[in-house]
Amino acid sequence: MDTYGSKRSRGKLGASKPPKTPLDRSDTTVDGNAPLDGRHLHRIEKTIEVDAPLRTCYNQWTQFETFPQFMEGIIQVEQLDQKRLHWVAEIAGDRKEWDAEIVDQVPDSLITWRSTSGEVNHGSVSFAKIEPGRCRITLLMTYQPKGLKERIGDAIGLLSARVEGDLQRFKKFIETRRHETGAWRGEIEKGRVRTHRKLAREGESLDLGRGQL
Repeated sequence: MDTYGSKRSRGKLGASKPPKTPLDRSDTTVDGNAPLDGRHLHRIEKTIEVDAPLRTCYNQWTQFETFPQFMEGIIQVEQLDQKRLHWVAEIAGDRKEWDAEIVDQVPDSLITWRSTSGEVNHGSVSFAKIEPGRCRITLLMTYQPKGLKERIGDAIGLLSARVEGDLQRFKKFIETRRHETGAWRGEIEKGRVRTHRKLAREGESLDLGRGQL
C-alpha cells in the first residue's frame, strides 16, 4: 500500500436519514425536469443489496482509481487530490474526459460529487446497513447530455443500463474479494476537507494509502 499526503486512498435503512446531498437542493433536479443553463438534467437512481459489511463496501468505494475494474466504459480515474478526480470514459463510442469534485463525504454513509468540467453530471452514493454482513447501496445521478433530442434519449437509456450494470459488477467484485483494496476515512463538508488533526482528536483513524490489487 502506497502512502502519501496529497492524494487519498479511497468503502439506509435505519432510523436516521442521510445528510442532504446536492441532489436534494433547489438548484438541481429531483424529477428530471429542472432546467440548468436552459437545458434539462435527467435523473437516474439505482439500488442494490450487497452481501458484504457496510464499512467494507464504503471503504472500497473510496478507491476511485479501481473503478475501471467494475464500471463499464470507464477507462481511467485519476485522483488529483483528496477531493478532485479526473475521469476518462468511452460513452456510445465517444471518448469523454471531465473533472469532478467531492462535495460531501461522510464515512459509512454518503459520498456526493459534481462535475467541474465537461458535460454536467452530479451524483451521490449512499450506504445503509441491513443486517450484519449485508448492506444497501443507492446510486443517484443527474446528467445533462448534449446533442440532438433523439440522441439524448438513447444516451440516457444507455447510461441507466450502465449504472445498473456497474452496481451489479461492484457487488460481484466486493463479494468475491470479501475485503476492500484500501480506504480513506476522512470527511468532506460542502467541498471542504476536514483536517487530519481534527479527525484524529475525534478518534477516527485515517488510512492515507491507496489500496491496490
